[in-house]
Parts: sequence; structure tokens; C-alpha cells
Amino acid sequence: MSTSLLDQPEPVGANMPGDMSYFGDWLRSRREALGISANSIALKAGYTRNFISFLELGKRLPTDDVLERLAQLLGVQIDEITLAAFPDRFDDRQRRLLRKWLASDPDRPC
Repeated sequence: MSTSLLDQPEPVGANMPGDMSYFGDWLRSRREALGISANSIALKAGYTRNFISFLELGKRLPTDDVLERLAQLLGVQIDEITLAAFPDRFDDRQRRLLRKWLASDPDRPC
């Protein structure tokens, strides 16, 4: 059973700019739910294991290009991974609408 951003409660402070640990936790949770090692996803994405580790530990924020590659490998839409990485890019209304849209999309990989 995979873990989706929609299935997880929004942590306190997740709406605050610079909350890198939320994305790291989301990335690790998604990767582990799919049974993919950090080394494997690093190799498939063309990054080092250390880079993936830094993302998961909240020491680095991904660029949009990194988000696109990871979304593809993790089977999520770019909007879901962007919401996990940069919740501050969305206001409360946009977050609610995006979550509703993601939940209603039957073709969205979970």
C-alpha cells in the first residue's frame, strides 16, 4: 500500500517557507512505500546517493527539474510533489483545491 501526500496529516509549520523537512519526510515515505532504495532512485534519477540523502534530511531543497525527475520515478504528478516540496507556493484555498483534484483523479498513481 503506497503512502500519498493526501493520506498524511499536514504537519505543523508545513505552510511556512523553508520547511525542508516536510518534503524530505514525504520523499522518504513515498520512496519506501514503493520499495525503492535511496541508492536506486539516485542512480535512476542521475543524482548521487548523498544528494537524495540531503533532500530526505531537509538539508537541500529540490529545483523544479529535480522535482520533475523524482515525480516521474515516484509515480506522482508534478503538482503533488510540488505541494510537498513548496507548500508556501500555494495559499490555503489553492492547497484545498489541489488536494481535492488529486484525490478525485482516478488515473493518479497512488
